[in-house]
Amino acid sequence: MNTIYYKLTLMILALLLYSCEKEEEQVSKLPKTYMDYENFVQEGLVAYYPFNGNTNDLSKNKLHGKDNNITFTSDRFNIEGGACYFNGENSYV
Repeated sequence: MNTIYYKLTLMILALLLYSCEKEEEQVSKLPKTYMDYENFVQEGLVAYYPFNGNTNDLSKNKLHGKDNNITFTSDRFNIEGGACYFNGENSYV
């Protein structure tokens, strides 16, 4: 019975390792910056907010947001200014 648990544990660890490698590959395929507008869908696009340190709309519609009590911070890919932090009380765009 112990060998079954041992083999099952090894299999789970191997799958976890494989999934981590796959995520790193996906991160490397990201555009250099979120400003890489050419790689995004543009047909039917209403607004494009890359959160690159401001709340400007980079689509042709120029529907800029007005930020109120937000802080720009690193996103999940550790890109500085790629995410907004809302304080949960009085911050909004």
